[in-house]
Amino acid sequence: MLDLCCNTGGFAVYAAVRGAAEVVGIDIDPAVIEIARANAHLNAALIGTRKPRFVQADIFPWLRDAALNGERFDVVILDPAKMTRDREQVIPALKKYLDMNKLALGVVKPGGLFATFSCTGLVSEEQFLDMLRRAAFYAGRTVQVLKVAGAGPDHPWLAQVPESRYLKAVFCRVLD
Repeated sequence: MLDLCCNTGGFAVYAAVRGAAEVVGIDIDPAVIEIARANAHLNAALIGTRKPRFVQADIFPWLRDAALNGERFDVVILDPAKMTRDREQVIPALKKYLDMNKLALGVVKPGGLFATFSCTGLVSEEQFLDMLRRAAFYAGRTVQVLKVAGAGPDHPWLAQVPESRYLKAVFCRVLD
């Protein structure tokens, strides 16, 4: 399992606790990587020998290297931080989402699962799904969407403020 933009390691630690044989978490921020390692340590009794490996790295070159080295994962999770708060930066934000999703799709094993998230309120669900379609095309992968979700009931949104519906989650199977 690969947890990209892992932050404090929530997905990675949970995957290890639930029995994933190998878990790798990547984040660019060294401070949150240390917190992720501490979280894994706090859950050591539940994790056992399946301790996640956390790497401080920029996901763009890391994913390019992983793909070149033939690394593939059964499950890849991509949960980056908010890309923009500025309406003028939505297109550049979508391009960044496109690049990171394309690279992430390149390391999913055929038949593997891919979960991609966005908390950028200025990017609509429709734009996010369109970006994912294009990322799959550019990655040469076929993506079967299993579920599109958003925030739970603890994150209500205002009907007159569409960007308040900021959380987007897409769960996919990646085919070749």
